[in-house]
Amino acid sequence: MKQSRRTRAIKQAVLSVLVIFAAFSLATGLTLAWLMNRYRLSSIGKIHPPTYISILAPGDTEMQAIDLSYDKSEVHDGRVELKRPIVIRSESEKYDLCIAHTTNISGLEMKLYEAVADGREGDAYLAGITEKGTPYYWNKANETDLFKEGTYLNLSPEAGDRTFADKSHSAHSETFRLSENAAYDKVQKFAEPLYWVKSGCTGVKRDPDDGNYYTNYILEITWNETDKETDILYVIAQTSSNS
Repeated sequence: MKQSRRTRAIKQAVLSVLVIFAAFSLATGLTLAWLMNRYRLSSIGKIHPPTYISILAPGDTEMQAIDLSYDKSEVHDGRVELKRPIVIRSESEKYDLCIAHTTNISGLEMKLYEAVADGREGDAYLAGITEKGTPYYWNKANETDLFKEGTYLNLSPEAGDRTFADKSHSAHSETFRLSENAAYDKVQKFAEPLYWVKSGCTGVKRDPDDGNYYTNYILEITWNETDKETDILYVIAQTSSNS
C-alpha cells in the first residue's frame, strides 16, 4: 500500500499511522480528519523540529499495514481469532496511542496487550518470523486489556451491546465536514469512526547506546467468519502532550 504525501508528512513529524484492513478493504480516508484537527495538525509541515515516532513490525522493520489474512488454524467455532504484533519506537519516553475504527462488523472485538520478547519456541503466546528471517517469540506482559484503560472520546451514550459514534460530538462535524458551517449528516451510524485514546504510554530503552524507546503490543482481533462487512482501523502513535 502506497502512502499518500499527506500520510508521509504526518509520519515524519509527530504522528505514525498504521492502517489495518478489517476485514477486506479500505473504505474511506476520512477517519483521520478529526484527529488531525484535534491535535492541530493542519499546518503539519511547519512543525519543527519533528519528534521521531514510528510503528514497526518485530525486528524493527517498517510496517505499512497489518496482514489480516488468515488460515483455518485461526478459526475457532466460526470465529476468526487473530493475534498481530506491533512495535512503537519513539525518541520520547512518553507517547499517546490512538485507535480509530468503524463498527460495521457486529461481532468485531479487539483487545490490546503489552508484550515482552521472552518466549521460547513452542511456548510463546505469539510467534513468527521477521522480514529479516529471524524468529520472534512474544508473551503478554500481563493480562491487562489496554482498551479498558483508555477512553473512547466519542462513544454514543445510547450504545448498548453494539457500539457506535455520537453524532453530536465534534468528531462528526470535523470528519464529515461539507463546508465551514455544515457537515454531511446521512452517515450510517456504524460507518462513523470511534476514537479511542490511551495517553501517557511509556516506552523502555533496550540499549543504553540506543536513544529510542520501545513498546511491544499484541493486538487481538476477532470476528464471525460469516460476517462479510468491512471495517477500517487506524493505529496512531503521537508524542505525548505529557512528555
